[in-house]
Amino acid sequence: MLRNIFLALRSTILIFSALAIIVGASNVFAQIPHWEKMPLPHAEYSLTQSRDGHIYTSNGSGIWLSTDSGSRWTQIETSSFIGGNPMVAGENVLVAVGNDGFLHFSADQGASWSSCPHNFTAQIGTLSYNNFTGGIMATGLDQPGTSTGLIRSTNGQGWTTLVSGLVTSGCEANIDLGQAYYFYTGGDGSIMRSTDGGTSWKSVASGFGFDGQYKISTADDGTIYSLTNDLFFSSNLFSTDNGDHWTKFPQPPAGDESPMTVGNYQYVVRPSGTYRLNATDTVWRLCVAADSAVVPDELLVLPDGRLLLAADDGVYRTSDVPVEGVAPFEHASSMTLEQNYPNPFSATTAIRFDLTESSVVTLNIYNAMGTKIRTLISGYRAAGSYAETFDATGLPSGIYTYRLTFGPSSLMRQMILLQ
Repeated sequence: MLRNIFLALRSTILIFSALAIIVGASNVFAQIPHWEKMPLPHAEYSLTQSRDGHIYTSNGSGIWLSTDSGSRWTQIETSSFIGGNPMVAGENVLVAVGNDGFLHFSADQGASWSSCPHNFTAQIGTLSYNNFTGGIMATGLDQPGTSTGLIRSTNGQGWTTLVSGLVTSGCEANIDLGQAYYFYTGGDGSIMRSTDGGTSWKSVASGFGFDGQYKISTADDGTIYSLTNDLFFSSNLFSTDNGDHWTKFPQPPAGDESPMTVGNYQYVVRPSGTYRLNATDTVWRLCVAADSAVVPDELLVLPDGRLLLAADDGVYRTSDVPVEGVAPFEHASSMTLEQNYPNPFSATTAIRFDLTESSVVTLNIYNAMGTKIRTLISGYRAAGSYAETFDATGLPSGIYTYRLTFGPSSLMRQMILLQ
């Protein structure tokens, strides 16, 4: 009798323990929000938020406004002159790049628009707004070997030329006002800083990326981030002392879209999930569940802490506030990628790699401009050792990159073709 009672109690305890584990696991997974599509037409959008929390987005059919964090949207303009081009909200003004490539402003919350008066003849390449100074910054759209410049405004109507004649070697110049200084980056591989309002400029970093730095932005905590323009974002930098010193931060999970500075974080949106890091915790951490359908363009943080994303097919919002410290991302040690042999090579070369786990993998080849020219593998592979032959017949001499992708992680190496 006692033995039967004991066995019954033990079974009950085990059942409740198992339920507790399941509930605990469910609570952990419930912490990770997911993307929810907003009630807007299917289109590619731009996205900006004013200081009063109003959110503006535009597509090929007009401009839309939300005053409740994206739940409801009202169309406030019905032309398509902006499309999905960049748009920023300044102090009581909206500034956008029109389909003509030039700047336009609205002083009535997007209902009517006028051309921005300035003596900047180049079409606009980048447009940004700085929370610290309230300044709107625009750069000229660079062409290889030609000049561009930087202009600034606080109201969209009066513009000041900070600098002109920047030669950026085919890469768009980018600007951020930081908390105290102006910065720009270009295709020459350097980060330039001005401490006198744009009158003079000095290089504060160079030689980090394999093709220079191409985008610079400031987080809300004052950290300055600069992104390399190589395809794999392998030499991203940050500075916490207004650009005096720069530190590399880890390569993000594999993907084609560059990191975005939002709030105090760098974010990347990948099919395997949305990840983020900051200067105090330089680890990419999962913060939004995977959604392979979301292709990101712009990202912002809503007043309640949720994320809003403009994508290729609409606008998405997270179901909840991203939770700090969920599921740290680390590049997987479940694969190794060897140097190709022979290297340099003249016609064919062997690329060897090892997988300790079975998974879907891709092995792609890229030229020096970052363009994918060949896919050697794309599909499921069991754990084991592999060797793939790359036939470069017909390709010009130069440096090529091969990248092995395994889930959210990737490894890459370079090889030299001598024809």
